[in-house]
This record gives sequence, structure tokens and C-alpha cells, in this order.
Amino acid sequence: PFRFEGLWGLADSMGKVIVKPKFTDAGVFSEGSIALRDGCCGGFASKTGKWIIKPKYHCEIEDVRPEFSCKRALVYDPSAGGWKYIDTDGKYINQRAYPMAFPFRYNHAWVQENDGFYLINQQGEIKLGPFLDIVPDPGSPLVPYLKNDLFGFVDVSQAKLLTSAEYLEVSGHHLGTAAVLTTKGWTLLDGSGKTCSLDFFESLEFAEDGVFVYTSGEASDRWAGIVDRNCKIIVPAIWKSIGIYHQGVAAATRNGSQYELIDLSGNSLFSGRKFDRCSNPIGGCMVVQLDGKQQIVRLKEAALDSELSFPMALPLKIVPLN
Repeated sequence: PFRFEGLWGLADSMGKVIVKPKFTDAGVFSEGSIALRDGCCGGFASKTGKWIIKPKYHCEIEDVRPEFSCKRALVYDPSAGGWKYIDTDGKYINQRAYPMAFPFRYNHAWVQENDGFYLINQQGEIKLGPFLDIVPDPGSPLVPYLKNDLFGFVDVSQAKLLTSAEYLEVSGHHLGTAAVLTTKGWTLLDGSGKTCSLDFFESLEFAEDGVFVYTSGEASDRWAGIVDRNCKIIVPAIWKSIGIYHQGVAAATRNGSQYELIDLSGNSLFSGRKFDRCSNPIGGCMVVQLDGKQQIVRLKEAALDSELSFPMALPLKIVPLN
């Protein structure tokens, strides 16, 4: 989709216009169709702009993205005052209207009723619930729920209760693995609901590519390392802190005053060269500073670009790692 003079049209990857701008709003392509709004009503069209489901739904595309996932899409029914699901023929899967609803993931979807959240299947049948609160994550079938101020997990793909509500806190659930806090400390929970034997971590945060940054030790003497999804320690806690990972690279310090750039295996880049300061990574780059001189690091190539020269009137903001 592209926008021109306030209207939306469709173009191919070479920029050739397929459908001239005539729509008042557009979504994104998903499962072979795209949501388009013609005036006050929305429908679904093919890549050629031909209507698959004619515009008759009165939802604003920017409010809830009405795209198909698992052959179901969310649309708003003003007469019922809530959200409903339609199939690829444009028919409602049931007549229920929900005040809040989420897109289908793993063949199930979360919906809200007056007494909490429920998990429904593609036919609109309730499989689990109610839950006081849930935290859906499109990238993982593990969804935390809250009960009596404790957290448990639901396996959305199997529509089953994975664990009881027994964890004090949860963080960083990703691709079937979650970080959970027990009375002993942080540990990892796998897709079967089992926790690993290592439960002494002071913190666990998902980094990239299935690894987590952990810290251990007392608050005044805490050290950081890297552990994988199987709770195998890849890098022992030899770093005072490890910053945010981006494209497999993070800034780490052993003494709190000088920083090295390390990969996901804990290997130091640039032959262990140390920097006085490092910015948080963004857009595939990081700014480092040594002896008052600033350089840009291109993370993908692990290469230092030429020295930056900014006038003092326009200082570059360097964000020290905590």
C-alpha cells in the first residue's frame, strides 16, 4: 500500500501502480488479503484490489489492525458495541461481541468478558478462563496469567494450563522459554512447564538468538553473564554489567569505567579494545568514545568507522551503561 494526496493505492515491489489511490485507509497484506477502507466502511481485497470481502465493517484500521491470522480477522460491530471475528468468507464465527479481543495466534485467541479473559478456538468456543489478567506475546505460545498476585502460564498452542500460579514475577518469555522468579531466585521455564535446576540468578533478561543475560551475587557485588534457553551457562559472571544486545553485539564492562564490545558468546571484539564510553545500540550502529574521540561502530560488520568530529556546540549524547 502507498499513500498519495490523502488516499491509498497499491503498488508492486518495483513501484508499478496496481491500483490507483482511491481508498481512505489501508492495512497490510496478510494471508493473501489486505484490509482497505472505502469511505466509512472497510473490507478485504486481493493484491489486485479486487474485493474478497466487500466493505461493510465500520472499524477504523488504525484502532485495531484488521488483518487475517489463522484465517480469522477482527472487525468492529457498532450495533453490538464490540469486536467480532470473521472467517475468510466474511461470516462471523459466532455472534459474541467482545469489549476487547486479540488476533488469533497458534489457532486460538484471547477475548475479554466482564469477569476476565478467556481463550477461544477458531469456532469461538471457550477453552480456558477466566483469568484476571494475561500478557499475550505473538512470538511465543507461552502466555503469563495472574491469579492471587502470582503468575502462571498457559500454553496457547495446546489450549492448556501449563503451570499453576506460583511465580512472583515473570520476564522475557520468548520462543517457548520464559524467565520466572521463584522464592529462591530467577530461573528459566521451558515449553513443558519445567524449570531448570539453576535458580540462583538475581535477574534474567532475554538478549537475542535464544540467550539471556543474567546477574548473580549481592546487590553491592553483582556480576553478569550469559545463559542459553537450556539453562547452560555460556559466559560466566565475569562482567560488572552487560548492556543491551543489538545484532549480536553489546557493550560490557569488567570494572565499571571501561567498556568492551562482546558477541553472544562473550568474545571481545576489536582484539579486546576498551572504550571510555558506549552509547546504547540503535539502527545497527553504536557510538563509542576513547580519549575524547568518538567513532561509529557498524554492528553487523563489527567494524569501526572513521572518527567523528562534532563541534562542541553540538555535543553527541553518550549514554553510559548502568
